[in-house]
Amino acid sequence: MKGIKKKIIVLFSVACLLLANFSIVTAYASGHMLHGCTLGIICDTDGVGVEVCTKFTTTADEIGVKDVVLQEKTWYGWKNIEISDGSRKNSPIFSASTTYTGAEKGKTYRAKCTHYAVYGGETQTITSQTAEMVYN
Repeated sequence: MKGIKKKIIVLFSVACLLLANFSIVTAYASGHMLHGCTLGIICDTDGVGVEVCTKFTTTADEIGVKDVVLQEKTWYGWKNIEISDGSRKNSPIFSASTTYTGAEKGKTYRAKCTHYAVYGGETQTITSQTAEMVYN
């Protein structure tokens, strides 16, 4: 009896794995996904610029960025400088840029955000973080 239970459990586990792999392949095979998302910071004459671009393979119900922060390095870690979120309805792309005019020369900055797209009630996300940059 124990041998039969083990075989049933193994067969059930294999079936679950196969079904899980199938649904993942189907999701990617449908071609609806985030791609080519970028986040950048630049030295601007007025301060530190933050640029974002979020792309989806088809027209998304909503596409954008959230949890956007510019971080300034301090002796105790990173200080968050909130940057406003942004989005667009019924579009395959969202892009935006802003400049933080309170930047101080010689200080180190980096940026973080979450790119997202909503399509057919499902939300996809990709998190981005830039390398550190010294503002000159």
